[in-house]
Amino acid sequence: MDLQVEKAAIIKRLEMVNDESLIKTFKSLLDYALKSEEKDKLLESSIDKGLAQSAKEEGRAHDVVMEEMREKYKGVITLDGQRSLKIHLMKTLSTCQNPGI
Repeated sequence: MDLQVEKAAIIKRLEMVNDESLIKTFKSLLDYALKSEEKDKLLESSIDKGLAQSAKEEGRAHDVVMEEMREKYKGVITLDGQRSLKIHLMKTLSTCQNPGI
């Protein structure tokens, strides 16, 4: 399959379509595909950056980072995880919205 030939055939057929709903649907499909490709490129770039940093030994050990996070958020995130974090965030937001509380 020659990709350029396929694209040209699709464009030619699309030019014959007069259904506005179909055109909008096709546009949405293309928008989604292009955004997905962009996200893939960003993800790949991020991974490449991380690998390069790791090769230069610029990274930090996982256990060191986890210990720092446990210490920083001690009492906020416990074994029941999300529930405690949600309660903490709700209290924090409530305090920010109503500073007198």
